[in-house]
Amino acid sequence: EPKRFEQFIQFYQGQLHELSKQYRPDLLWFDGDWEHSAEEWRAKETRALLQQYNPNIILNSRLNDQGDYATPEQGVPVETPQSKYWELCYTMNDSWGYQPFDNNYKTSWMLIRTLVDCISMGGNLLLDIGPKADGTIPAEQVKNLGRWTKKHAEAIYGTEAGISEPHFPYKSALSKDKKTLYLYLTESPHGIIRLKGIESPVKAATVIGSNEKISIRKSLDNHWISIPQGALDKDITVLKI
Repeated sequence: EPKRFEQFIQFYQGQLHELSKQYRPDLLWFDGDWEHSAEEWRAKETRALLQQYNPNIILNSRLNDQGDYATPEQGVPVETPQSKYWELCYTMNDSWGYQPFDNNYKTSWMLIRTLVDCISMGGNLLLDIGPKADGTIPAEQVKNLGRWTKKHAEAIYGTEAGISEPHFPYKSALSKDKKTLYLYLTESPHGIIRLKGIESPVKAATVIGSNEKISIRKSLDNHWISIPQGALDKDITVLKI
């Protein structure tokens, strides 16, 4: 029904005018763009509308053809998204909002592992919570993520995608200045870890959050790193090179 759809276009763009005028948002998150084409949504005009109020506004990929970053959801991409910037949209259970009968919660380890997967591929994790009607957060959603993220903050925030699998069989990330390599031991290491084909000299290796000594032995193009059992994190251990 073209006439009704045109009324809806005017309605939603009117809402965006109101929000932009009153709040000057830095980011807007669209959804449902697959229902119509970019031309039918007037996506280009919508972006221009928003930039009148904030030239630097950031839009997600679901404003058809006009987004600044990709938004895969509910599963880590098999391959890194083509978009330079991306984030995984992920729920703690099976629902985006609060559902009292949805008790299928992911474990803390699963949530941390998903975060690590995103970091190692150069992406962000957008973790959903579902507040109750009174604004409180269900106890099941207050996961023990804070302990791990606080302990390993330097290996999370401001990092970039890590090295490829032939060099290291687990996940990894690099600091912005490329001088520090973070190795995420997503499986409990049995004795010695091999770092292969790294030409830069390794100055030091430590386990984040531990004072235990780490030994490194270089042989040909391999670095053999030994981690004592007492240095391991109960979820995922991070080695700083």
